[in-house]
Amino acid sequence: MTEQNKEAEVCISILVVEDNPDDILAIERLLSKSRRNLFCKPVYVKTVAEALEKIKSAFFQIVLLDLNLPDSQGMETFYQVRKAAPAISIVINAGISDEEMAREAIAGGAQDYIVKGHVDAFWLGRVLLYAVERQGLQREREEFVGMVVHELRSPMMVAKEGVA
Repeated sequence: MTEQNKEAEVCISILVVEDNPDDILAIERLLSKSRRNLFCKPVYVKTVAEALEKIKSAFFQIVLLDLNLPDSQGMETFYQVRKAAPAISIVINAGISDEEMAREAIAGGAQDYIVKGHVDAFWLGRVLLYAVERQGLQREREEFVGMVVHELRSPMMVAKEGVA
């Protein structure tokens, strides 16, 4: 197996949803400087509709999501992607710093909220890596809680049937 194939197996797959050509170039520059071996070549789309199609047809670990696109605006953009891909980490890459929107996004399941132009290559790489790790930990926690709930219900059902 070649070194390039090894990297392709372990790299983080990213879907970038962004319609502004200048912002796309900025993201490409940042990702190319940030932990080069960590991230697969990103897939770029310009609309929510395209993003939803890509999510159905390919595996992504993270979505870097602009909120204002030609076919969707604001938090509705996030909610559409979140509904279609609840297991994928979503990092919002917003054009404005809006604390209320950031809190709503995090409460709604976004892994992070960053502001365009305020993140360098190091921080973008760190945000994306940690977002994927947090999503994995969240899945593990949910599986554990599900198992505990199941284990607690089993003896209770036996005890309930014994009483009846």
